Amino acid sequence: MADIRTHARTCPNCDADRPQTLPRYDHGMWRMVRCANCAFVYVPEAPDYEELAENLAWEKTATAEKKRREKRWPRGRALVKTIKRQFAFARHDQNDLLRRVLPEGHVLDVGCGEGRVPEPFVPYGIEISEGLWRRADEKMRARGGHAVNASALAGLAAFDDGAFDGIIMRSYLEHEDRPREVLHRAITKLRPGGVLFVRVPNFGSLNARLLGPRWCGIRLPDHLNYFTNAHLRAMSEGAGYRYRLLNRITLPTDDNIKALLIRAA
Repeated sequence: MADIRTHARTCPNCDADRPQTLPRYDHGMWRMVRCANCAFVYVPEAPDYEELAENLAWEKTATAEKKRREKRWPRGRALVKTIKRQFAFARHDQNDLLRRVLPEGHVLDVGCGEGRVPEPFVPYGIEISEGLWRRADEKMRARGGHAVNASALAGLAAFDDGAFDGIIMRSYLEHEDRPREVLHRAITKLRPGGVLFVRVPNFGSLNARLLGPRWCGIRLPDHLNYFTNAHLRAMSEGAGYRYRLLNRITLPTDDNIKALLIRAA
């Protein structure tokens, strides 16, 4: 990891350069900080986009990350399962959820991986990993859409304004170097009344507070941004969306925030 090319970041939420150290979360060459201006937690030295497309592509790091977690934090993983059983969490199938909250039509998946947009939507995607993009593009073309091999901002620029009925950002925004700019760009790609589904790790959850650096949402250097519901709402509303939290009741004990961002009609 010592040869990974990086660049410095200011706060991705408010652009302030007032980082407060959080040594509890340091992991090798990577560290997390809290913005003294808005309290957003982020990684101040981020891998370049080229590294995300090549050396840190998801298909190259996922297996190693899973083994590392299982070896280092077996008790923490057991605690998470126990808490979830105790509170009887409802685990909705993600595809069923997308069918319920997104309007039928053309749907864009940002950070689409191998191509996960369910039927009956016409699928489009943006994927930075060339290997995953090729698989996604083949699947999407068979259903009338296609995928773009690019970073999110470059990929969004490849589509016409108002092209989509819905956009998906599922397990993506925490990876994005410039999340605020992506949300601003994405709203222009939605038709009036269109919606954007977001799911990000919930840094304000009970598990995150109890487990600290052992929490499942900590993944360095892949996860660059650590959202609470308040921060996701503020960033979304600042980009012009109407914010609707989907898991309001279970939020305190849910490892993820699920929200719908709505473009005004």
